[in-house]
Amino acid sequence: MRYDDVEVKEIQTGTEYEDAFMLLVEEFPDHKSTNLNFYEFLLIAKFGEEIVGMITANRYLPNKALLCDIVVHPEYRSKAIGIKLLKDMGRKVKSHGYDYLMGFTPLKNKQAINTYKRVFTRQEEQMITVSDVAVSIPIIEQIENTIRAREERRNQGK
Repeated sequence: MRYDDVEVKEIQTGTEYEDAFMLLVEEFPDHKSTNLNFYEFLLIAKFGEEIVGMITANRYLPNKALLCDIVVHPEYRSKAIGIKLLKDMGRKVKSHGYDYLMGFTPLKNKQAINTYKRVFTRQEEQMITVSDVAVSIPIIEQIENTIRAREERRNQGK
């Protein structure tokens, strides 16, 4: 397979949709209930009739799009397909007025980090926070009760 044998494009058929969805779920099983229509931007990489990669993004901030997922089939990794997907997604979001494509990458994913370095994507130090709202809301409510009780005690002292 040569680099130029891979075509990056939008999904056009039901089969492409199904194959892209399966590729996404194989890499990220928690996407089983994700409808691909959730993504504002979605491109696939095809080698012949086979989908070998995909990339998704959504609006994030006025001039920033959020790279949600980038997946390359394990058999086709290290063949610059991810780079091709990043280039075409960059062009796509740029055509919609976005100057930046940002994403989250686990520090242990060295292959992805190396790809981003190769295409001069800067890494910013950030911490990702994930809140389980079923747990955090009751805790926040306890904190609120403490704040209200403290305020009430202060007001009684006046």
